[in-house]
Amino acid sequence: MLHIAMLLPILWFVDYFQHFVPGAGPQGGEAVFALMLAYIFGFGILSVVNALLLAFKATGTLTQRAVLWPLYLLGAWSAAIGLVLIGAELGTAVESDAVERWGGVVCSVAALAVYYGANLAALRRARQG
Repeated sequence: MLHIAMLLPILWFVDYFQHFVPGAGPQGGEAVFALMLAYIFGFGILSVVNALLLAFKATGTLTQRAVLWPLYLLGAWSAAIGLVLIGAELGTAVESDAVERWGGVVCSVAALAVYYGANLAALRRARQG
C-alpha cells in the first residue's frame, strides 16, 4: 500500500513541470527540488523496509538474503535517483526545448520502472517465503 501511496505526489510533479517556463523567473523550483529529494528519501526508506523483509522472510542462503538482495535494491534506488536528476535537468534547463523536456519525462518514467520493478520483485520474493 505504501508503494501505491508514493505514486500520488507524481501527479503534482507532472503538473509543475508541465507549467514550468525555463528562464521565466522564480517559480518555486528550489521548493520542488527539495520535495523531490524528500520523495526520493521516502523511496529509500521503503527499500530498506523491503530489504529487511527479505532478510527475515525469504528463503535462500544468508548471503542472498542479507547481502545480494539489499545491494540489488540499493543499486535500483541509486539508478532511479540518477535518472530522476537527469530528467529534472533535462526538463528545467533554460535552453531546453519541448523534445528535451519529454526526455526528462522519459527519464522519470524509467526511474519509476527501475525502482518499482526491483522493489515489487523483492516483495514477491519475501511473500514466497
